[in-house]
Amino acid sequence: MTKRNSGIDMLRILSMVGIVALHVIGLGGGTEVIPDGTLSNAIVRYIWIISFTSVDVFGILTGYLNCNKRTLHWSRILDLLVIVAFWSIVITAIFYVCPGRLLAGWKDYMVSLFPALKGRYWYITSYIFVYFMIPYLNRFIESMDKRLFQKFLLVCFVLLSLIPTFGRTDFFRANTGSSPLWLTICYFIGAYLRKFDVKINRSKCSAGFIGLSAFILGWQLLCVQCFHGKLGSAWTGAYYSPLIVIMAILFVELFVNGMKVFSDKLANVLKWMADGMFGVYIIHAHAQLWDKIIQPAITNQMKVLATQNTLICVTRVIGMIAGIVVITLLLDKIREYLFRLCKLDKLEMTVAGKLDAYFQLT
Repeated sequence: MTKRNSGIDMLRILSMVGIVALHVIGLGGGTEVIPDGTLSNAIVRYIWIISFTSVDVFGILTGYLNCNKRTLHWSRILDLLVIVAFWSIVITAIFYVCPGRLLAGWKDYMVSLFPALKGRYWYITSYIFVYFMIPYLNRFIESMDKRLFQKFLLVCFVLLSLIPTFGRTDFFRANTGSSPLWLTICYFIGAYLRKFDVKINRSKCSAGFIGLSAFILGWQLLCVQCFHGKLGSAWTGAYYSPLIVIMAILFVELFVNGMKVFSDKLANVLKWMADGMFGVYIIHAHAQLWDKIIQPAITNQMKVLATQNTLICVTRVIGMIAGIVVITLLLDKIREYLFRLCKLDKLEMTVAGKLDAYFQLT
């Protein structure tokens, strides 16, 4: 039996923390509300910058872990859909019984029950698309030798990263990286790293990641001071930005090949946490919960923090990020326990098995 790679578990955890950080700082207005030119703004902005690698890391990991698979199963997709359905129903029910009419009409109820209708859970929908494509993507990957694969990735990088970034136009409608198309490209990157056993020295990964992120921060601060931030988004405002992609690759290499966990207890804790990361995303990014509860609370808190000293400001921003991750993780672990208690997990596996029998993903 192959020993589980704890570095991958750590990557999944850190990447989800990064996604929450993107939402808290970006959508919560951290970089806009906290005064420019302050140390608080620079530190919060740096957290925001490195968090942009998170989506690419998840996509690269998908390719890294699945590129050798010939047969896929419905259990993963069904599990995701069940988690989305469960929390959509629970959150809608809570909103219904709470005073204050948080859901004003039938449109609010529809969006609450089906968040994807409002364009939320884009990563889940993109992941499902890529998942169903995996058997065919892998056959394409098998057909390429190293040199051809490199040429293919170079073409993708030029067309979908370099040109849109420096042309400042999303020519090929990759939606700044929030799309199945870009997630597929990340899949190919991960598959290349796995197929050809690419290994980058740990110290080089660390130095490269820190150096690139520091350069982006410097560029951002320069743009804020000299150009009112109009040029800065070319480097950090899209998941397909070249430096963000390179940072994501270095981040993956740093943990996949460089991290070792010598304690079985720690490895088990990492596994326990990593298995709940999609739940963290599904709960906190729920359309109505985010729009009506979480985002307003974060925005108001950011306005308060803008007047605080650096230590309080940064500590509370990190605290908000950690708080969302911990609370939503625990909530989804409670859901898992209830599913096991009611044997819904076994029912789910039975249904997935029947779907496998009828629709073999080979």
